[in-house]
Amino acid sequence: MLKRRYHTTWMILSHIIFKIVVNKFDYNMNNQDATLKLFLSINEKISSIEKQVRQLSLKERNPLGDTYLDTDEVCELLKICKRTLQKHRDEASIAYIQFGGKTLYKKTDIQDLLEKHYQHAIS
Repeated sequence: MLKRRYHTTWMILSHIIFKIVVNKFDYNMNNQDATLKLFLSINEKISSIEKQVRQLSLKERNPLGDTYLDTDEVCELLKICKRTLQKHRDEASIAYIQFGGKTLYKKTDIQDLLEKHYQHAIS
């Protein structure tokens, strides 16, 4: 779905830019090569931007659907120090994954933890 959206966006942008280029220049035999070169250059730049957007998108999402946070991100999010986070891990009050020396936390688990300890206001 995401790939199709990028492809469709690229096709629409290419078509729009080509129409702009053709309308901007007199489309005759003398500047046909210049127009084609300009279009190919713009097309190449759009492809480069599309590739960069795709790479950024892959960094943001996880194929399993969950987003994982590292220790620093969780500490910043919860406004606690690393030692306090370690204490929560030791007490098993926070879920985590330890893999290859790296400790990760599911973002949804952190959100659930916050919801669980949320204190409602007394009306």
